Amino acid sequence: MTGPSAIEVGDRWALRFGDWSAEVDPRFGARICAFSLAGSNILSGPEVDPANFGSTFWTSPQSDWGWPPIPEIDHRPYTVVESESGLVCCGSLASKLGVIVTKRFHVLPRQNCLKVEYEISNQSSETLRLAPWEISRVRGGLTFFATGEARYPMPNVVELAVEDIGGVTWFEYDRAKIPVDQKLFAHSARGWIAHVEGEHALIKEFEPIGVDRQAPGEAVVELFASGERDYIEIEEQGPYGKIGPWKSSAWQVLWRLRAIPKGLSVRPGSADLVRWVEDQLT
Repeated sequence: MTGPSAIEVGDRWALRFGDWSAEVDPRFGARICAFSLAGSNILSGPEVDPANFGSTFWTSPQSDWGWPPIPEIDHRPYTVVESESGLVCCGSLASKLGVIVTKRFHVLPRQNCLKVEYEISNQSSETLRLAPWEISRVRGGLTFFATGEARYPMPNVVELAVEDIGGVTWFEYDRAKIPVDQKLFAHSARGWIAHVEGEHALIKEFEPIGVDRQAPGEAVVELFASGERDYIEIEEQGPYGKIGPWKSSAWQVLWRLRAIPKGLSVRPGSADLVRWVEDQLT
């Protein structure tokens, strides 16, 4: 069951259900610019960083394209091709990779969540190998996910300091402890990651994958903290696999935004907080 439909609000499109709403800007890579509960947006905006804000999508591994992100996928305009039961935005050909990315946004009323589906279409005569990768920028708070089989320190990358408590990996943001860019690469066999800021929790649910299905040099969960700006990135990746010539591959993430129950302990190691998050999942 899908619905309600998206509505055009100025230059953006909005999907709303209950007291939460999502805003997508087709002009800027069909990026999710706002995911709000009772009017409070949990994503960071362009006032924090004019290029790195909201939630975007890349292909993995990054070694395929380096830096900066591929414009046709990350931030160039997408075309709105459908809006009856949601919002469908189609990107232009990313000639460097030979792919077109389509983003589909739907409200799932029964689960009270936003479904975001990414489709990667191979527009070349070659078989490609890649993974889907969602990157969401948020302000400081508490981020956590189920601890997986390993973490992967990378050469020339300062590893983000986290705690493993009770089978969960916790990162509590402290701007004073982030003098330079820092990043965590980690496996998680459970398909969710949560971020709490203030009274609200962003919970993202996705396909769990084994370590053997991670993209080379990457991980199913990656956390980045900027040393220059006041934001962090919550990143999750799907399975690394083949896409044949003129074929496509789809991957979805379910987004939930919930109010933290009064009295619930929000701190590293809180088993009650983890149980509450898992109760929100499908």
